[in-house]
Amino acid sequence: MSYEILERNIDALLRQSYRPALPTPLFRDRLRARFLSELERRRRPRRVGPRLALALAAALVLLLAALRFLAPGAPATRAELVASGAVALGFPDGTWRAADEEELFHGLQVEPPALTVVTPEARGLDLLVAAGRVALGTASELELFLEPAPPRARLVAGHAEFQHAAGRCPLVRGEVLVLTAPLPELVESGPAPAARQDLAPSTGPGSVTPTTAVAPRTVRGRVVRAADGEPLHSFTVGLLRERIGNATYPPVTRTFESADGSFEWRDTPAGQQRVFVHAAGFALAALGEHDLERGIELEARLEEGFTLEGRVQDGEGRPLLGALVVAEDEVPTDGLFFAGAQDTYWLPVQAVSGPDGRFTLRQVGPGAHVLRASLAGHAPTWKTLAQPGSEHVLTLPRGGTLVGRVTGADGGPLAQAEIVVVAMDQPSLPRTNFALARTDLEGRYRLEHLPPMTMIAVLIRGDRPDVRPLQMLEGAEVQVDFATPLSGLRLSGRLLDEEGRPLGLQNLGLFDRKEATWNSEWIASTTDREGRYLFEGLEPGDYLVFLIDELGRGLRCVDGLTLSDELFAHEHDIRVPHGQLEVRLRAAQGGVPVEGVALVLEYLEPSGGEHFSGLGLSGADGSFRFVQQRPGEYRLSAYPTDGRHGYRSGTRVTLGDEPVALALELPPGGSATLRVRARDGRPLARARVQFVAADGLAHNFSQVPETDAEGLFHAVGLVPGDYRVRVTQAGHRTLEQPFHFELGSAAVLELTLDPDSPAPR
Repeated sequence: MSYEILERNIDALLRQSYRPALPTPLFRDRLRARFLSELERRRRPRRVGPRLALALAAALVLLLAALRFLAPGAPATRAELVASGAVALGFPDGTWRAADEEELFHGLQVEPPALTVVTPEARGLDLLVAAGRVALGTASELELFLEPAPPRARLVAGHAEFQHAAGRCPLVRGEVLVLTAPLPELVESGPAPAARQDLAPSTGPGSVTPTTAVAPRTVRGRVVRAADGEPLHSFTVGLLRERIGNATYPPVTRTFESADGSFEWRDTPAGQQRVFVHAAGFALAALGEHDLERGIELEARLEEGFTLEGRVQDGEGRPLLGALVVAEDEVPTDGLFFAGAQDTYWLPVQAVSGPDGRFTLRQVGPGAHVLRASLAGHAPTWKTLAQPGSEHVLTLPRGGTLVGRVTGADGGPLAQAEIVVVAMDQPSLPRTNFALARTDLEGRYRLEHLPPMTMIAVLIRGDRPDVRPLQMLEGAEVQVDFATPLSGLRLSGRLLDEEGRPLGLQNLGLFDRKEATWNSEWIASTTDREGRYLFEGLEPGDYLVFLIDELGRGLRCVDGLTLSDELFAHEHDIRVPHGQLEVRLRAAQGGVPVEGVALVLEYLEPSGGEHFSGLGLSGADGSFRFVQQRPGEYRLSAYPTDGRHGYRSGTRVTLGDEPVALALELPPGGSATLRVRARDGRPLARARVQFVAADGLAHNFSQVPETDAEGLFHAVGLVPGDYRVRVTQAGHRTLEQPFHFELGSAAVLELTLDPDSPAPR
């Protein structure tokens, strides 16, 4: 078998196989590239050995068979696809398939000769053609013909418009429109998604100069050494699509060899892309986000970077071999798997621990970093570094386990349902961290070695994901079941900006006003492209609506409403407010900015009540900006996390139409550790802890103020003074104990809870 024939067979096999667990063509391209690269490395000078070729081909077939087994069965007909909520794509040979997430988010590049597209009631699709794009609405059908030229489109049902540089042209049902126009200017139908609004034109070293001489969808440039401007001869360019919604795809990469450091990449992926450049021995260069529809020209100046050293160990201090260590803030992607991230994502700057657990991470950029270590059989861990140090120890816990069952409307099990578990309350982590699982034939799923933190479990169900918050503890097994709501109220509507334009692909959380906590009694919904949201299975009562950025990095209360049982279906549009508060934090001693301060904003209701409204974390300059807050009175509290400063609470502020700036000074402070036990001496996990100060205000010192699996709770940010420590747990009597804190004290406060007295007979 010749190498060329084998390569063609691999291409054919990949095209015919069903899409894998990560539904993107990029995955297939990378799989093919890795396979062929390994084959090229191992093959003999003249030909591939028959046994080796057959063995590798057999391994690839087994892998593809496994991926087909893991993927859910695809509906075979147009009607079944649309009925399942998918966008149906019909081809000239009579076959149909569903548009994948990549195509839904960034548009489908139409290929000759023809294509038929049918959209369901909840989804539209952008179709990319040479002269622009065709925006196909919901509940619509369109026929596209690219051969013979020129390209043409016929709207069969619904609505669509052709967008190009000269403007917009609506399609008329039943008529054929010729799709010819100058190259397109991308037109936004509304404000940019929340994840894009604050992006700067460039976020790393290098200069970008768009020029009309660059062909569309071409990246051209030169890569040099920053120290002396000398060209680099071998380097890799990565293109990462813009962040829309919660997608975390890997970048597309291409390696170049060049005597003068120049390169040209034609036919790049379409649309907004973030550009990265890396060469061996240098730090990763991030060159910002750019619209590649018109082409760009750039110069990348690469720095040599720094070296970080340390070791990875387990919970008992034993060294761990083979742990992956990265600086998470320098990973060119939006998300990472808890384990095995290197198998999916491009990680140009990484290290692997040796037999003694030691690692050397070279070529990291200057500034603060978040080190991340992961290893199969353990939960990942993170460590924030202010600057490179001598040695950094990363301890990997065993983690906890999530189990559950998924059932349908008939109460029967749903097999091959996809569950995504995401780290929720870690705004200090630069990337979204997650794991995937699929249900078995009984509808059951299991995910092991999850990090002990607040998380959300998401059942992927069309464009209406079902979300459950949970608190994972070390060594614990947590059960989260998903069932189709059979009863309860329904709430739907649109999410709108200040001017009434729809906000698509945004995360909304609906919190029970009386019962909800950060990790319980709330559900989530994601708006579709038209800004519509849906909540089902609700009880009558009072609710608060939160807008959530990137699964927990930022959230703010944007609305409140009451649901009565007089109606089954409630319709309510949410108009995002525009109040802004910028907070600047300085140390009272020295006046330096304080980083990593958790800021809690509470809304003070005119009736006298109050509720949580926003959460933030100060950056390296000691500042944070709350946005999209309702007009009214607020109370702001600041809780440092560095163990050197104390909290500030009770600061009142009024928000209205104009932005408000507030400066706070933080006094010296420290931390205390509590150990909570039962009367028989065993540690009590998940006991809730509060510190009540002398002024009567209660402080949690954590988003989830609960003891861990060892019964420990660490209160960071205490100021000197007297407190009453209140500890509660189901099945035990509430305990209140006086506590005096002084700077420099490091004692562990031992607390014992008595069981509840049995009820009298």
